Amino acid sequence: MAIAEPQTVSLRAMVRTVINDLVAERLPIADMSRATSLELDRTLSLDSRRAQLPTSEIRRLEGPIRAMDVPRHSGVGAVRYFLDGTQRTLPVWRVGTTPIIAAVTAAAILQRPSPSDIGIIPGSLVARINWILPRYTDDPTLNHIVNLLESMGNHVYDPLEAQHRDDPDLYQRMVGDYTDVLQRSYSTATTLRARIEADLLQFWRLNISPSDHDGWIVVDGLLLTDTPNAIGLVKSAHAQHFHGQEAAVLYDLPIGHRTSAYTLADSDVREGAERAMWYLRMHNATGQDARHGLIRLETPAVLADLDLIDPISSWILAERAPRASTDARWPTLLYPIHLLERMLKRRLDTLTAGWPT
Repeated sequence: MAIAEPQTVSLRAMVRTVINDLVAERLPIADMSRATSLELDRTLSLDSRRAQLPTSEIRRLEGPIRAMDVPRHSGVGAVRYFLDGTQRTLPVWRVGTTPIIAAVTAAAILQRPSPSDIGIIPGSLVARINWILPRYTDDPTLNHIVNLLESMGNHVYDPLEAQHRDDPDLYQRMVGDYTDVLQRSYSTATTLRARIEADLLQFWRLNISPSDHDGWIVVDGLLLTDTPNAIGLVKSAHAQHFHGQEAAVLYDLPIGHRTSAYTLADSDVREGAERAMWYLRMHNATGQDARHGLIRLETPAVLADLDLIDPISSWILAERAPRASTDARWPTLLYPIHLLERMLKRRLDTLTAGWPT
């Protein structure tokens, strides 16, 4: 059973079809194909919910926040699955002051039934191109592009959908705010990727986990659903949940140690989902930034068993070898996630082959 058939039509082929049609219709458009991807656009604020949560009061699950040595696990750990996604958010055209964006996304689940056997679960690979542009304007070129893309079987998402629903007059004014539309387009692309990853996790829960009750899955990023045997791994420590002496405990955390666990008191920060969380130091930070090798792990609080926190931490520590030394993020990057990212980026390369034209 496949979650979706990967897209095979390349971005270049889609663009050629649209351009030929616009030329025939004598509709004006400006080329943006050589613009940098939005991921690399330093004029935009690209913080996403995958990496951060709002500052919140915490509820301590194991007493005061303190450093705890993680007992080392012997034998093969229970982590056998890894989920990740990647995207390239590419400016393609501009109509007046309104940019048109292609969001190229790939996501999949990697399985490792044994140390020497690793690969993407058949049917779990999702690769697609979504289009992001305002769809409720009076501009004939924009409207024509929306209709043409959808007639070709593509999905078109409006980065200003909520504004159109709440205040159509404001929507028409916002359509012409070039930088704001870019910013909202990137946020829309990130949300679409998060939906794909959530669908993949549900796919794993319904189709894979029942035949492997003891197997666990690591999700790269925030854990957004209450999925049994799922671990969220947040590589960024930008969102500071501790303050004062407890923050000092975090940044002084020795290698191979974790903090005691906690939850955020504001249970609505992720649609009512409460998480048991703790930090883990993967690598020695002596002489480094205080966040070096520091990750945050998450499990559903409603399903949390405090006796599992040490084994989970030990399983994650065991993933330090081999090291993804060719990636600058290696201090917080698990090697299986590194492998999966490389596979997904090859899929993105296929969808964007020959781009820009």
